[in-house]
Amino acid sequence: MTQRTALAALLFVACSPAWEVPEVDTCGMEPRVAAHIREAHAAVENHPDDAGAWGLLAQLLDAHGEFESAFLIYARAHALDVGEFRWAYGLAFVGHELRRPLEELEELFATAAKSKGGHAPLYCRWGDARMNGGRFEEAELAYREALECDADLAAAQRGLGHVLSASGRAGEAVRHFQQAVARTPQDAAAWAGLARAYGKLGDGAQARRAAARADAGQALESMPDSYRDEVALFSISSASLLGRAEVALSLGNYQASAEHLEAVAETRPDDPWVWRNLALVLRRAGRAEEARRAVSRAIDLAPDFAFAHLELGKLDETAQRLGEAERSYRKVVALQPQGEEGWARLAATLFQGKRTQEALDLYREADRRIALGAGTLADWGAVCLEAGDVDGAIHHYERALKLDPQHPRAKQGLTRARAMR
Repeated sequence: MTQRTALAALLFVACSPAWEVPEVDTCGMEPRVAAHIREAHAAVENHPDDAGAWGLLAQLLDAHGEFESAFLIYARAHALDVGEFRWAYGLAFVGHELRRPLEELEELFATAAKSKGGHAPLYCRWGDARMNGGRFEEAELAYREALECDADLAAAQRGLGHVLSASGRAGEAVRHFQQAVARTPQDAAAWAGLARAYGKLGDGAQARRAAARADAGQALESMPDSYRDEVALFSISSASLLGRAEVALSLGNYQASAEHLEAVAETRPDDPWVWRNLALVLRRAGRAEEARRAVSRAIDLAPDFAFAHLELGKLDETAQRLGEAERSYRKVVALQPQGEEGWARLAATLFQGKRTQEALDLYREADRRIALGAGTLADWGAVCLEAGDVDGAIHHYERALKLDPQHPRAKQGLTRARAMR
């Protein structure tokens, strides 16, 4: 039986009313993930002819790396609704991840392309499958089709560079690798390919420079793909939620970050880092009492966790509970004497409490022990200025500006201090 016939047989069987719902082993999964998969599994048992229910289960399994089960479920969804691109593309993607035979992948990708033309990542993955199978001419066609759809798709430029280099066309390969690294400068594989192509051209200097960039780069695990992004949203593992929380935090969306971390805390209730990070985003979201409960949980789990004590100190400092903040910061300094932030926050708290000389003494002690950053030096300059030590203020502002010439508080403070001299 040919692979094409085998695939057709799979889809025929998948569409049969007598086909039983494949069992999904949820043992070892996080409880939250397992519950969602069991719920989706029950939905297909109750509605065996609903392509959407099958597709949802397939996407859940796909998102959590359960590719063997996802492949069969996508096949059922596709058989019930052959025109739906999500199921056809999902089937092709998972088949590629499972390293299904190339002849089978050819049909899977061709079927998906018929459902929706113009989706560049599909053709790029198709090119990858062909390149891995040694079909360089066909891979070149797929990569060029991807670039016709999206000329900025760096993964397709990189893939085309690889097949051209392997086909003895190193000069053309260089141009496409250059296009790839121009769009994704951190792509180690593209730089490595560029180094090999330069080597084939006999340009040793360029090859060495590209190889150095490859060593400093990183492996890019994905390409921009709206349909795969949709699948990724179905992942509710703690690792995925932590990643989303980090992204939301970087964007200043503290509420969303908190929601993701709260879900992680349900799965990992004994992880002090989760509770400390939750406290941080809750504080920034203005939810101080909830933040206090979260950081208290972190300290209960790890009494000597310096970062949790630092977060508790910030909560108390914000609430002007300066005595409590001082105790927390002194704990941080004792636990982590090489950490700058504990010293900086303790000195700032002392200064807020009108204990200027103690703050100055603390800055001096910290300066003897650790290398202070521009922000702490600027704060030290401000305290000196408040104490009437204009020369000291100028000295520390200038130190700050040597580290960060554009530091705004140091620039403003230095201008003010010089005007007072």
